[in-house]
Amino acid sequence: KLDELDADSFCDLLKKSIGEIDNSLSEVTKNANVLPLDDLAAAIFTNGTISKLLLLLARLPVFSKDFGVLFKESLDVLQILKKLKYFLNLNIRETLYLLAKLSSLSLHNNSDLDITNYFSAAGTGTSENSENVLDLRFHGAVKRGLLFPIGHPQQVYFMKEIEHLEKIEPHAVYPTSIYRQSDGCTVATHDSQKIEAVMSTTLSTSIRIASHVLAFQSTLLAEIYRPLGRVVMIIDDKLTDAEYTTDYVKTSTNERATVAIDPSKDPEAYSKMNIAEQINRYFAHH
Repeated sequence: KLDELDADSFCDLLKKSIGEIDNSLSEVTKNANVLPLDDLAAAIFTNGTISKLLLLLARLPVFSKDFGVLFKESLDVLQILKKLKYFLNLNIRETLYLLAKLSSLSLHNNSDLDITNYFSAAGTGTSENSENVLDLRFHGAVKRGLLFPIGHPQQVYFMKEIEHLEKIEPHAVYPTSIYRQSDGCTVATHDSQKIEAVMSTTLSTSIRIASHVLAFQSTLLAEIYRPLGRVVMIIDDKLTDAEYTTDYVKTSTNERATVAIDPSKDPEAYSKMNIAEQINRYFAHH
């Protein structure tokens, strides 16, 4: 059975956890030019308060009406909490990003967290081995003793909690989708000749209405594809030989997408670009 939502207790734990996240971010970055994700992971996942929050989220009915109403004034926070319920099956770097964003939203009222600090291939201050660990799902990294050594108190603690979750909320450990939750009840006679069952599925949806989604400063699409470790690119017959620079797409085959079209300096030329060109420029930048 899932835990019941105690709004006051949960909000108190959330507030304390956000403070701990902010302290961890400050501590690991004070002597670093880049964000060392391996150090941040060690600080975050050995913190008792943050670990308690993550495991409580895994046991809570975050798709319920009561949980939604509780955060109706903080929809970005609600979106993050619904994802963090499934932190066991998220890549470690994605969980770190979500926690950092949660702290940024709550303490600094700032949603413009630099996503490149968490998902760029270079500049994260990690070794080759630690980068591989960061790209693993939390559950697998803990079980194999990669995030914590086998027998480490924190490894034992998480594995015990995971074993408990497998009984009361298996979907939190083995989700078919982090946006869908299934439930049901089956009763039968001893000889299984008569069976009655009820099944239900709850879907979670996050909708954002936004303009200029393909603008360079927008991270809406980047937040979707980067945690997956995938690059999205659209190629048509007029864009077959693309060479990317830091901010703009340079092509040798498409006269309309000339070198460094800046929408602020040449809005007419920018507006004449087709959708494939705009999407490619966006993904080249992010």
